[in-house]
Amino acid sequence: FLTPPMPKTWLLAMVCWEVLFLPFALALDHFDETLHLRALPKTVDAPDLYLARWEFQTRADMTEAFRADQFDLFPSPIGKLLNAHLGIESFEATLTRGRWKSAWGEAPWEFRPPGAVLATALTEQAEDPGATAAYRFLVSTLAGSMCASFEGMNPALAAGEDETQLSNNAGARPLQLPAAWSAKGTSFRLATLPYEPVCTENLTPWLKLLPCGRHRGLAALLSSLVLQVAESPLASLTLAVQRSKSEASVRASLDVVLPGDVASLPAWLNSFAARKVETCVAAASSDVAFWWPGTAPGLPEARQTYNVHGGQVVLVPTASLLQQSSIAQFFSGPWTSQGSDNRPRVMRDMLSQEGRSERTHGRYLLRLSNPGRSRYIRFLDQLPFFIRPLWHSIRAVWVDATGASVELAGAEAIKRLQLQFTASDGLRSPTDFSLSLALKSGGSVSIFLDVLKNFINFREFSYACEKGFDVGGAVWLDDEAGDGTIGTVGFAASLGPMSSSEPRPSYRLHFTEGMIVMVPMPDFSMPFNVVALSSTAATFFFGSIFRMTAASHSPHWCTMRGTKQKTLHPLQVMALILLAGCAGLNALSPENMAQLSTFLSQAGDQGKELYDHIAFAKDKVDSILAKR
Repeated sequence: FLTPPMPKTWLLAMVCWEVLFLPFALALDHFDETLHLRALPKTVDAPDLYLARWEFQTRADMTEAFRADQFDLFPSPIGKLLNAHLGIESFEATLTRGRWKSAWGEAPWEFRPPGAVLATALTEQAEDPGATAAYRFLVSTLAGSMCASFEGMNPALAAGEDETQLSNNAGARPLQLPAAWSAKGTSFRLATLPYEPVCTENLTPWLKLLPCGRHRGLAALLSSLVLQVAESPLASLTLAVQRSKSEASVRASLDVVLPGDVASLPAWLNSFAARKVETCVAAASSDVAFWWPGTAPGLPEARQTYNVHGGQVVLVPTASLLQQSSIAQFFSGPWTSQGSDNRPRVMRDMLSQEGRSERTHGRYLLRLSNPGRSRYIRFLDQLPFFIRPLWHSIRAVWVDATGASVELAGAEAIKRLQLQFTASDGLRSPTDFSLSLALKSGGSVSIFLDVLKNFINFREFSYACEKGFDVGGAVWLDDEAGDGTIGTVGFAASLGPMSSSEPRPSYRLHFTEGMIVMVPMPDFSMPFNVVALSSTAATFFFGSIFRMTAASHSPHWCTMRGTKQKTLHPLQVMALILLAGCAGLNALSPENMAQLSTFLSQAGDQGKELYDHIAFAKDKVDSILAKR
């Protein structure tokens, strides 16, 4: 029998289906997740510690569907931001609590200073209004995606305002790399908030950016580590985004130092398979990277092994670990650093001047040292408006590997350091300055600059102001070549963690920690004292005016008891009448009695009887008074 031919309508539908949806199937997003585990050296009076790093990376092609806000695995808030503001090329936002301790050995990668750090690369000039609007939307998006106050890095209070109208109390604004350091048509903004707190609440919106959320894949291990993350001596949360003409990528990572016994493995990994962790079906690869000091043993489950400074890293697929009853054989002992750290070091601080108050005078100190090979250092810093540098007092001391020193001061030091600065307007704008110098192997440069600390309004102070004022960190670039400019691609590569398998740019971008500056403090109780004294004086003044003008002259009811006239008792009245009658009888003379007798006799017998009674009463009164 012959098969009946397929209707033309069905054939046409199948062809249209392939034509329409095959490009979307070929352009699916790519998602990878990796968990790095590294045992830290044992320290005195401290438990065994592990460095755990969760790293998730999502890559998407810049297709028409992507530009139409139709995303596969790519985070929707980030994708919509990139489509709405084409000037944003790359950025890295980091929230860090704690510091990497020297007792743990050499850090596997550079950790950002405590607080919030944001580095942004734009393809528009800094003075372009579009760049300002894009940056404003970026900090607002990050504030919601990481539950942090990134909006404090916004240089303008609202849309349309001048950038001199600063948003935060410190008067700081994002640092901008000088035009001579940047490629043509690009600008870079770098901002820090050293007082930004970091807690586990930042993880909730951050985990929502992952394709499988917090319930599947390697991110599911964090569900039992909330308390450990909150108590960790070091926790760093990163969100880095980069895009090119053909691809956009998002890298989300979490670095945490967790407790765990090296002999028995961490409790949250001891029964990895028993936890029944569901794999993320969207992940193209899911690996656990075990860091081994020295040479790692050959593991049949290993997918890849690559070398790092001081040892090797073994990548084992997560699916292989889920099939193991015990994963103790994959762990090594504590990582011990081999060799010395030859990276340049930068120390930045605000010292006091001898014989002067540290709240009104200070000395800015910057020390650059290079134990490794010769490099080219570019440094960029910002002083808030309340710190006024005295440039005539600048002094720089160069020390080479042999110990010989050269000291320059004033204009000579400024010229050799290639120092450039933008002075403050005396109101709210800060002072920006940058310098460039070649630092030879084993050499160092120390720069001293006297500063004056101005009085600021008491409303500018934050909580716990007695400890000092928080000033954001500075930025410096370690350039091995020393003659190149920074582009958007190289800028993003200089921010991420470096490994031997990744191309290494000729320069690296670093951030210094913030510093605490003591400033003149007002009497914070004075506003209350002034209000209390003014209110008391106003009360007395208006009270007196009210009594003289508006108060009634009639007695008030509450004062009636004190002004009420007293009345005599009837007995008292009779006694007074009796005394008055006796006094009158005693005062009558014989002539008065004779006249009274003549007058009463005219009334007849009743008059005579009344006279007899009066005469009798007078005799009694006279006799009583005569006895006395």
